This record gives sequence, C-alpha cells and structure tokens, in this order.
Amino acid sequence: MQINNSNKTNEQLISHLLNAQESVNNKKTLTISIVGAGGKTHLSYWLAQFFKQLGHYVCLTTTTKMYYPDQPFIDHLVELEPIENRAIDRPMTNTGSITFLYKSKLPSQTNNEPPKVKGLSEPALNSIIDSFAFDVMIVEADGAKNQPIKAPAGYEPCIVKTSQIVIGVTGAEAIFSKANSENIHRWAEFSALTGCLPEMEIDHTILKRLLNDPQGMFKNAPDQALKIWVINKYDLSNNQMALLELANTLLTELPLLNSVLLTQFNTQTAIKNVLINNFLINKKHD
Repeated sequence: MQINNSNKTNEQLISHLLNAQESVNNKKTLTISIVGAGGKTHLSYWLAQFFKQLGHYVCLTTTTKMYYPDQPFIDHLVELEPIENRAIDRPMTNTGSITFLYKSKLPSQTNNEPPKVKGLSEPALNSIIDSFAFDVMIVEADGAKNQPIKAPAGYEPCIVKTSQIVIGVTGAEAIFSKANSENIHRWAEFSALTGCLPEMEIDHTILKRLLNDPQGMFKNAPDQALKIWVINKYDLSNNQMALLELANTLLTELPLLNSVLLTQFNTQTAIKNVLINNFLINKKHD
C-alpha cells in the first residue's frame, strides 16, 4: 500500500481515489454513502468543501436524521416537504457550490439541542441522482448518538444502492480502549458481531470482525462500491504509531478495503495519512 503524510500529496491522492471528474464526464452523479461512528458529519462537510473547491456542484443530505447545518460554506438550504419528489434544477453557476437537501425539520427534544432534519427516501434520492442535478451526492446514511464506534442494527445502515463509494468511520479514541456499553453505540449488536465482552480491548481481532463481517461496518454496501475506512480524531489516539500499524495491517488482510484514511477535522491539515491498496492504484492507471 501507499502511505503519505504530506497534506498536499494526501489531497491529490484523495482526488485520485474518489475521482469525481470521471463520473461528471459521463454525466453521472458520484454518490458517496457515509456510515459508522466518530465523525460522519465532519467528514461530510470536509468532503463537500473539497469537491466544491474542485468546481463541482455538491449535494449534502441524509437518509436518516442529521443536525440542521449552521455553516457559512453551505450555499443553499433546500427543504423538499411537502413535495418530496419535486424536480431539483442543476445549479447555474460557473463555480462549485454546496446544497444541503432535506425532507423536513424535526422539533428539538430539549431547549438546548440544535434542530435536526429528516432525511430523504431512497426513491427521492434516486430521482435526484438520475437527473444529474449535482456532480457529487454525499449521503450520511447511519446514526451513532455521538459515540466513537458502533455496529449496525437490523434496519441499518440506509445506504443508497447506487453508491459508488461507501465510507465507514471509526473514532480513533475507541481503538485500543476498553469496551463497554457507554462508549459503543448498539452494544448488544457490537458484542454479538465481534465477540467483544465488557472491558476487552478493542484491538485488531475485534476491528477485523467489525470491518469484514457481512453484518458489520460495510453492511448493505454495494459489491462494486469502493470501500474506505476512515479513522477519525487521530489526535485522540493513545498510540498513533500503533494505530497506523494496525490500519496498515488491516488494509493488507482485508480484500474488501480499498483504502484507509487517518483524519483530524478540527485542524487545517485534516488528512493525516492515506493508505491505498497498491492493486487499486495500478488498476486506476491501466
């Protein structure tokens, strides 16, 4: 695999890996579904800005629930209710833009909680994707209750079936930590899936089961989709060298993984390391 820690090189590798321009040239919407725990929304925002800077028209949305964004870099906020299947026009600008698309706002549960939105149904999303209204569709397709790691419930995740890329996220602070129901979302499912018991270390064996099991991290991901594991909050890792070694080992051992990214979205240099399967690099150059 190829490993880099230069920010400029990392962004070039990510552009090469995600390759939105190829889809745009074929008048297809590049659809990315994001699942897991530990920073999906921050990753969604970073990707949206990344593609916007490349001049693409980006749609940011969800198939579940998501906090209503309060971000200056979002150019358009569009609520589809009550006409969810209405036509969405392609932006008429010469530069990239970001549209946040949602079905409706949900009432806050408490006075201190920011409002959430209800996501789009798959038929509505497919209609927008098929219309080529956007170059890139970024879909948050999973919930995690602000925990750093999870296993999916029976009805999760809600991945768009036409996704060309599925990104699974894990918070670095969970890795090598002691497992318990307080820091793992859907503990019963996680324990049953991985064999993890309370106070066991979340190590290579447990993560390998989570990533590789058909009911694990990439459950419901299309077979042909590129699968990327993002280990976020790199700064919270208690052993960064061991974390990088673990990521490298799992990328080697798991054929389903095409790439692993180590990230920290609260800094200017958000992408700390990029690991890419050498076969994938060679295939893209064929």
